[in-house]
Amino acid sequence: MVYILLAEGFEEAEALIPADLLRRAGLPVSLVGLNAATVAGGHGIAVAADLTLEQVVLSSQDMLLLPGGKGGVESMQMDLFALALIQKAHTVGCYLAAICAAPTLLAHLGLLDRRSAVCYPGMEGEMGSAVVRPECPVVVDGRIITAPPAAPLTLPSSSSRSSPAPKKQRRSNMPSTTAEQKKQLRKSVRSLLTALSPEERTAGDRAMFQAFLSLPEVRQTGTFFLFWGIAGLEPDTGSLAASLTKLGKTVCLPRVVPGFGMECRVYRPELPMAISDFGIQEPTEQAPLIRPEEIGLALVPALCYDEGGRRLGFGGGYYDRWLESFSGTTVGLCRECVLQRSLPVEPHDLGVHVLVTDRRVLRF
Repeated sequence: MVYILLAEGFEEAEALIPADLLRRAGLPVSLVGLNAATVAGGHGIAVAADLTLEQVVLSSQDMLLLPGGKGGVESMQMDLFALALIQKAHTVGCYLAAICAAPTLLAHLGLLDRRSAVCYPGMEGEMGSAVVRPECPVVVDGRIITAPPAAPLTLPSSSSRSSPAPKKQRRSNMPSTTAEQKKQLRKSVRSLLTALSPEERTAGDRAMFQAFLSLPEVRQTGTFFLFWGIAGLEPDTGSLAASLTKLGKTVCLPRVVPGFGMECRVYRPELPMAISDFGIQEPTEQAPLIRPEEIGLALVPALCYDEGGRRLGFGGGYYDRWLESFSGTTVGLCRECVLQRSLPVEPHDLGVHVLVTDRRVLRF
């Protein structure tokens, strides 16, 4: 099966032409909608998807194709589920095809390290350690296929038409909804976080962890719910888990379960860990299960927080759902460089009781 991932703003030609040609060749093709059953392309063409993201079942005989289009690539980059699908495709040995700007998604996930690839002209700086081959119309490196953008269509000049084309209305760059505001903010915060040097990340982590371990709530709590940080975006909480364990504390980590839920399982250095579909380490079923009511303090992940303790998550909603029934203390970690004065919020957004940055501790 060839799965073609459609995210809002995708380049229609780079999705529909491959779909048409492959189907004519007798190959099974499914259009996969990222967040909706009907997805609007970058030129306003609405396309009905065959499957939702949750219905995709990957095997090594399949291909995942990522069309370009600035809006579509940004939508995928901001969506944890899309990134998880790409990572899973690579893990199970699928063919991965990316067109135009989409190869940068593979580069950001580390899938193009020291591999040959091609991308949209001018985006070579986002290709990491990939060997970019701009002279090639297509580059095949193992099971990864990349291609530059579709060639532009040349239309007749306006002088050959009987009537002038209607003027295109200007579109405002201002986001019109809270969801759109969050989407734009996620993009800018990710850019700031990924631009930090390893030394800056290490120094920030050390300052936050020292302040966290000094909290009276930490000294008084016996059981903690931590998260395993995403490299480059979140603090390296693996070392924090080890420190709490040495202090005799019980530490548990989330394990994703079907139905967009989480369960809490004990973390111990001697117990095996697995890699989730999101590319994050998580406990296996061998680890003891902990009920939420047994947990005294939860460390809540986020891309960033604001000065009122409200968080901007990754968009999956896992923690929003889990926190609704959690009655213990919630603590957030946030680097000062991405701390916001105020975040756009929705009714389901929940804040934390304590926010620890690399410079101060805020209580709410």
